[in-house]
Amino acid sequence: MQLLVPISSAPAASRIKRPGERSLPPGVERYRVSGGGSIVAAVGAGDAVTLTDVEGGQVCEIAFCDSKGNFDMAALGTRADSQGEGLKTMLSGDGESAHRTQAALRRRGINLSKAETLHLFGEESRPGTSAEFLVARDGIIVVAAPGKPMSPENQNTATDIELR
Repeated sequence: MQLLVPISSAPAASRIKRPGERSLPPGVERYRVSGGGSIVAAVGAGDAVTLTDVEGGQVCEIAFCDSKGNFDMAALGTRADSQGEGLKTMLSGDGESAHRTQAALRRRGINLSKAETLHLFGEESRPGTSAEFLVARDGIIVVAAPGKPMSPENQNTATDIELR
């Protein structure tokens, strides 16, 4: 005689695809700017942009460009304090992030030699430190988390910036 094992008709259990990532409310997007990397994101008038120094101690540069390729930090309600030195240095590299950002800027006809950026955070910033900007008009933002190759003696690794 053969024993029959009942087959369950219950659906298979769901699995967590991205453990640790919280779900976001409707209309909120989240991007990770890898340490030593950069990202280009479209923004619209009325958007609120929040940048967070996830682990602390990371420099961040942000730039706004309008649809004509002009840099103008006034669209974020602030003033530029640099010419994007960290961003330019990163984009001269050979990494995937650099190539992706270069291509996005080229597609939009943006000349990086005219870059105006704002420095945020830095060596003294604490984990979770954030800055928020209200976007006045449509355009793109370029966010960079510049960093030098890590020195084992200094433990100066570049860490992530979160963009919402």
